[in-house]
Amino acid sequence: MRSWFAEALADIMAAAFVCCIVIIGAVLPASGNEGTTVRPVVSNDPTVAPDSKTGAALTGIVLNVTPRRPDVPLGSSVTLDIAMTNVTTTILSIGVSSPETDFQLEIRDPSGYVRKIERENEVIFGIRTGIINPGASLVRTYTIDKGFINAPGKYRIVVKSRLDRLDRKAVVIVPSKPVTVTITEQSKKRPDVCGDISHSYKTLDPYNGARKSGLTLKLGVKQSSVPKDSPIVLEI
Repeated sequence: MRSWFAEALADIMAAAFVCCIVIIGAVLPASGNEGTTVRPVVSNDPTVAPDSKTGAALTGIVLNVTPRRPDVPLGSSVTLDIAMTNVTTTILSIGVSSPETDFQLEIRDPSGYVRKIERENEVIFGIRTGIINPGASLVRTYTIDKGFINAPGKYRIVVKSRLDRLDRKAVVIVPSKPVTVTITEQSKKRPDVCGDISHSYKTLDPYNGARKSGLTLKLGVKQSSVPKDSPIVLEI
């Protein structure tokens, strides 16, 4: 009797020992990976589309940039109209804040130097939802401060925007096609020797004007009749 009981007890203890070994093997990490847990890694870095066509395929949106004026006088700001066009057959929604927050600019100056304009690590407030129907465009306006374009010549500008991928699983930086803006030098204005004094003196009649200044102005016309589009010559 004792022999049968002892054998049964030994079998139970052996089975319990095997179970413990299996459980411990499942809990302990494998050799060479001690203290680590393998998980799928999701990158926070957005995908950078190399061109607007690839960006449209990933996000469904094309950026089209149009300068308000292709030629801008030196010392003036440059205004861009940015059209975000939905090229899909479904309605798309995007987050909309200020243009300075929503877009990044790359400006190549006449010497070839590239300057980037973007806001990084900024807390964004006042985000609203922009709805873009299929084939429609949401047009935004971006004004480049004159301090960023401060020399005459041709400037090549690319606008970029961070947009959700169509599957909403990642963010894509979508560029526009480059546009060119020419900064022109202003013509030098001939200095006014006398200056404008009309704001400080009242108009006087010839008699009082001569009495106060000691000068008399006489006006003569060389031709009483002048053909159309011809200059009028005065003798003072």
